[in-house]
Amino acid sequence: MKILIRSARIIDPSSSLHHKTKDIFIENGIISKISDKIKPLAEYKVIEGKNIHVSAGWFDLRANFCEPGHEYKEDIQSGLKAAAYGGYTGVALSSATHPPIDNRSSIEFLLARQKNQAVDIYPLGTVSAKREGKELSEMYDMHLGGAIAFSDDKQTISSNKLLFKALTYSKAFNGLIMDFPMDFEWIDEGQVHEGIVSTKMGIKGIPDEAEALIVQRDLSMLEYAGGRLHIGPISSALSLKLIKKAKKDGLKITAEVNHHSLLLTDEATLDFDSNFKLMPPLRDEKNRKALLAAIKDGTIDVISSDHQPEDDDEKRIEFMQSAFGAIGLESCFAVSLEALGELDLLIEKLTSGPRRVLGIEQAELSEGKKANITVFDPTLKWTFDKKTIHSKSFNSPYLGKEFKGKSLAIINGRRVFIS
Repeated sequence: MKILIRSARIIDPSSSLHHKTKDIFIENGIISKISDKIKPLAEYKVIEGKNIHVSAGWFDLRANFCEPGHEYKEDIQSGLKAAAYGGYTGVALSSATHPPIDNRSSIEFLLARQKNQAVDIYPLGTVSAKREGKELSEMYDMHLGGAIAFSDDKQTISSNKLLFKALTYSKAFNGLIMDFPMDFEWIDEGQVHEGIVSTKMGIKGIPDEAEALIVQRDLSMLEYAGGRLHIGPISSALSLKLIKKAKKDGLKITAEVNHHSLLLTDEATLDFDSNFKLMPPLRDEKNRKALLAAIKDGTIDVISSDHQPEDDDEKRIEFMQSAFGAIGLESCFAVSLEALGELDLLIEKLTSGPRRVLGIEQAELSEGKKANITVFDPTLKWTFDKKTIHSKSFNSPYLGKEFKGKSLAIINGRRVFIS
């Protein structure tokens, strides 16, 4: 296929073409020519619009497609469709399925399911066998099968011994360990951020310290054992101070925030709407501002969708009994743009940031390179509602909200998806 993107403003801070408006011609999946004006021929597929922007393809570091096991919430095909509409050309898939992704055959199953899709799958294997937090999984075998990193997802590695083993063992093949920082034993039945809002609601809160305590433990273990560690999603200013210092000290640590925490605060939970019940919890305004500052100063490497589909049986019930989590692949860009207000910085956190964390090849907008491109309009107005959601589930805090900024198409080699 021959594709011509016309009059596109290029967003790529690493390129001399940054902020320049160009025509981009793609032939057989390769960027063939970038020029001021390219004459379209009849056989070209032309992508154009009033305010076309292009960047390297967006990459999501945290999404759960629920397959195998809970395909009624999401499956790989519906998840990939949501990712494509969201503007992503690559997605790191959660290991928290049923059964969990803790062996090589499971990794190979996921990779086989992406055939002919415009979005690439990067499977995460578990850190622990059966995701039980007791013994190491078959990490090296999964690595050979294509696992991009290792995570027990939102199940914190609570065992110091297990974390030490994982960091030490993974050094042999430069593996990445990902940990979610939350002391679940401490927070017990905590539901929302501990503060004025939790007091008003009359329910148990989740203190900042429950996150920061695990962050401190993880960083101490990383300093002792070595290896590569990614922590997140982060929600607390206390955690950010620890991570910032660790980076300054030279530890191989990266960090992530999900887009919900950049725009929303715990005030949104006052109505007991379970769509705002998230893990990590929405924090107060002070923490939200600290997260935004941490993106700008480089403490935070990645903004993730933290896509966690749940059906009505898990969400439309009493708040205390409802599941944590929200879908996010189709809201991440618009929410993050509204919260951050800096397009160039946002694109970096959606493109080079996550690829750098995983240690995979960067997507480049230059002639002769494979096309890995997201086409978008940062000013396009649209309403997030059930008609615009392509996930199987609808558990989102943004139903009915009007946004500015939307993906229009993705091009991933010979594979093209137009929204």
